[in-house]
Amino acid sequence: MVKVVIDPEAGFCGGVRRAIKMVEEELRKGDVVFVRGELIHNLREMHRLEQLGLKISSEIDRINGSRLFIRTHGETPEVYAKMRNISAEVVDATCKNVRKSQEIIKEAAEAGRQIIIFGKKKHPEVIGLLGYCSGRGIIVESDEDLVKVNFDIPALLIPQTTADPMKFLGLKLKLDEKIDNLVTYNAICPFVSKRESELKDFAAKVEALIFIGGRHSSNTAALFSVCKSANENSFFAESPKQLPMDKLSGFKTIGVSGSASTPMWQLEEVAEYIMNNYNE
Repeated sequence: MVKVVIDPEAGFCGGVRRAIKMVEEELRKGDVVFVRGELIHNLREMHRLEQLGLKISSEIDRINGSRLFIRTHGETPEVYAKMRNISAEVVDATCKNVRKSQEIIKEAAEAGRQIIIFGKKKHPEVIGLLGYCSGRGIIVESDEDLVKVNFDIPALLIPQTTADPMKFLGLKLKLDEKIDNLVTYNAICPFVSKRESELKDFAAKVEALIFIGGRHSSNTAALFSVCKSANENSFFAESPKQLPMDKLSGFKTIGVSGSASTPMWQLEEVAEYIMNNYNE
């Protein structure tokens, strides 16, 4: 008999949980609610919200007379200005950690510092943070990007809230040697930092692990690699239909976990599917 265990620490992070609750409340009011891009990087959860009435559009003009829901990733000051110009309502679910990063960046840029953001160039949070840099922002995703950094002027180093903690530390040590007046603010979300150690512990306690999340989520990819390093019998899937049931045969304890953008209902759904379709 197989035992399926759901990771007790899995589920939405606090910021995502708050955002989902807020958008559901707005949708219940019945008016049109827009979001620029995906609210979270989970296609099935986004499909659920779209069925409730959420609209996705990157074009501000389409939102005229409606409400714009600001994602946990945050937005640039220009987006807020455009919304004021068209007299549209803003429902702001920017994560408190992202908001703090925006404030710190704005203050440092106004003080004349170069802003070095460690993160993914195309990630919506990073794009949003860049909007607070007063033209002084540089995104560093890898060592190749360091050529853009001016090592002779004061700088602020700040990471994307979901950045890899060890890679950020490595960058900090390199820049400490090159920039005399470097201020560092570690904006990495505590949920992300502790999640890696929690996942390692959980993965080590089960014979096989199923990790559920959005295939194009950077957080999901990073956390799945943590699972794989702790337990080679770790498998990724977005839905029950993608489960490698043939490879799970013979394991007596199977764990189910997910990323910060994976709702608990998806983990419970997968656990039930394994129980109903497991072959001894």
